[in-house]
Amino acid sequence: MNTIKELERQFFEIENKYAANEFNARRKGNRLREDYWRKKREINTHIHFLFLFTRLEKHIKEQIEKLINNKKSRIVHWKTKSIWEITDIKNLHFKKMLALLTEKGRADFNIIVDYYDKRNEIAHGGTIQNINTSINMINFFANIKRFLKELKR
Repeated sequence: MNTIKELERQFFEIENKYAANEFNARRKGNRLREDYWRKKREINTHIHFLFLFTRLEKHIKEQIEKLINNKKSRIVHWKTKSIWEITDIKNLHFKKMLALLTEKGRADFNIIVDYYDKRNEIAHGGTIQNINTSINMINFFANIKRFLKELKR
């Protein structure tokens, strides 16, 4: 089974249940329960967002490794080849790797950098205010699927 599709199905199954519970609590005027279910929705979004972003990070690293290895094997002039030989993927910043796969400053680059910033905020203990509006998971799933297909060396 495709991991991304399964995660998407799972996310929306959980999201729909939590959203219905939040709505019912709001309808009954129970602010404590409403906040409880809102927080559970936020955690669900964070979990799925972070896990999916790690898949994208892994994909980008794999593509950059292929690119670097391909360059190393095809270049014959020692000066040019030495530049690629000292390139260590472990020392490359995420945005530098991304810029080798998509044009810096263009839409896809900017979208991924925005996701990267959100990933860092969540991963380092922060919370994103209004998580359900700042991360549109429908768009996020669609973009992840597209980036995994299109971001190739």
